Amino acid sequence: SRVRFIADNFRQRRIPADVIWLDIHYEDGYNPFTWDPARFPDPPRLMKDLRAQGFRVVTIVDPHPKKQPGWWVYDTGLAADSFVKNPDGSVYEAPVWPSNAEREPRPSVFPDFTKPSAREWWGGLFKFYLDAGVAGIWNDMNEPAVFVEPAHTMALDARHDNEGQPT
Repeated sequence: SRVRFIADNFRQRRIPADVIWLDIHYEDGYNPFTWDPARFPDPPRLMKDLRAQGFRVVTIVDPHPKKQPGWWVYDTGLAADSFVKNPDGSVYEAPVWPSNAEREPRPSVFPDFTKPSAREWWGGLFKFYLDAGVAGIWNDMNEPAVFVEPAHTMALDARHDNEGQPT
């Protein structure tokens, strides 16, 4: 894999490095809490091998999973009522990536981090990475970036739990 090649080159060239950072291309279909099976067929083995070379691995996680029924992250979040809502009580969804927003609008949903149970649900998902041997998380895109909205953020009438005091 490309990651092994990079790690080997760092060591062969005696370039000091302790961490390998993985951007979204490690994911299957750009879904967090997944591994692309072609690029990363055995993540725990890769983490173990890199650790033996003195590397730790950090993976990017964008906190706006795709609305994708049948995918465990979406389904468990929906079942736990963990997503930001529209004023009518339905789940707020919007495309995130500007390059895809118009030609291929695949909406994302947004965990409501103002809701204690949503924070607990989201935090529990990271066992996926810990079990694989990932050492750290790169929390990226943690501000709602919705480029189809005039303000380029979440709709201003989106509803949050606000610790039990909905807004």
